[in-house]
Amino acid sequence: MSLIFLGSFSYIFSFYMSNSLALSTQNINLTGIWKANDGGTYYIRNMGDDVWWLGISSKDAGKTFSNVLRGQIFENNNTIVADWTDIPMGSNMYYGKLILNIDSNVTLNKISESSYSSNGSSSCCFGATTWQR
Repeated sequence: MSLIFLGSFSYIFSFYMSNSLALSTQNINLTGIWKANDGGTYYIRNMGDDVWWLGISSKDAGKTFSNVLRGQIFENNNTIVADWTDIPMGSNMYYGKLILNIDSNVTLNKISESSYSSNGSSSCCFGATTWQR
């Protein structure tokens, strides 16, 4: 009997946790067009805790840099942990990881990064540190 109760409790707890995680990102709406302090325009889409973007240099329609990012929202909706890479539309060819702080649905700030050149050597730096809607 106690095993059945424990199994039922475990199932209910798992169901509650998965639903509460799904509900926790409902108030996060990052989808839209963002401007960053690197002169770029970032087209961001989030679906639940998944975040995607296309970032391009604004002054030359992406010829200086164009990058894509895929990440997830963590830490009580305050943090995005993501992988990004430049794409051949721009002249930069870097890639790396970013950790961003979600200050609100209208402001993101870079917490940390690791960036690499196309040959895998360490590089500095992802240009943007602040994004605003």
